[in-house]
This record gives sequence, structure tokens and C-alpha cells, in this order.
Amino acid sequence: AAMMLGGAEGNFLEERHRADRKCSLATVEVEELDPNQYCSFVPSLGVTDQSRVLVRFGESDCEVTLRQCMPGFCYVVRDFSFFLPRDLDVHALARGEPIAARFGIFSNASTVVVEGAEAKVTPEGLYFKPTGGDITLRYSTRTCADFYSEFGREWPQVCTSTMGLLSQPYLVFDKVDGLGCTSGLPR
Repeated sequence: AAMMLGGAEGNFLEERHRADRKCSLATVEVEELDPNQYCSFVPSLGVTDQSRVLVRFGESDCEVTLRQCMPGFCYVVRDFSFFLPRDLDVHALARGEPIAARFGIFSNASTVVVEGAEAKVTPEGLYFKPTGGDITLRYSTRTCADFYSEFGREWPQVCTSTMGLLSQPYLVFDKVDGLGCTSGLPR
């Protein structure tokens, strides 16, 4: 069996733990933005039929700038993995501890850094309130092995493909705890 690890099985294991993939979000690089490009990014890998942004496991040290966001208003980049069925943490249950909420496709809350905005990472996505017009987002995505350790019921568990797990940023007019968003439509 050890001889086989250099073959297809070895590649499978390597893919589950890769953390060196190219970033899937890019900055809109045009001189003048169209209004539909305000506070958005370019999905380098494309989008699904439902306009979900395609991302990969194991993207590391990524950076994207969102230009011309409206200061004081709250936005969200929705993480659709929130809707996937999670596996139970049986060890936490056995110890009588609460089951911690995870952070979907992002590695964890500490690996998401937002400059130029107040921000909050939740299992539902990244919420942010710009303090100026442009913000910079730095992020990493989870490895395939880490993601499927929580979402093991998802099948097939393909580590090399893309998944439509994020939305483009959009305005949120609900109250977001801890961000003090402006409510109502911009004038």
C-alpha cells in the first residue's frame, strides 16, 4: 500500500491539503467604473448559472480591492456554504460543550482582514461597513480536507474543482450587530 501513495492515491491526499492555489477574486481594473462595478470584484474563475462566484479550496494570502463602496452602508459577501448540512461535532457533544459555528469557505475569522471598513465574519458571510470609498480584503480559503471535515455529507468530495460558494458584495439594509449600519436607501 505504501508504494501506491506515489500514484493516484498520493495525488488525492495532496489535493485534500493543498493551500497554494491561485486566488479566485480580483480587483476591477478599469479607469472608470460603471455603476454596476461599484464595490465589486472580478470572479476570475467565473460564476454559476445562479450568479454564485466560483472559488477553490486552498487559496492563500489573497488580496482584492473593492472600489467606490458607499461609506456608512453595510454590505455582505454571502457565503452559501452556510446552507449546507454540517456534520455534528460528536466530541463536543460528548464533553457537553456547545458546538462552535464554523466559517464556511473562509479559513476562519482571523484570516479575513478588511482595510478601510469595519467588518464582521459570520458563518453566513463577510459583513462590512466602509469608512471610505475603497476597501481591501485579504483572505484565505479552507483546504479541501478542512472543509469536508465539517461538511462530510456533501458528495462527491472533489478537491480540484471550483464551487459556487460566494456572492458579489451587495447592500444590506437590515441591522448588523456590531457595525451600526446606515438604514434606508442612499440619496
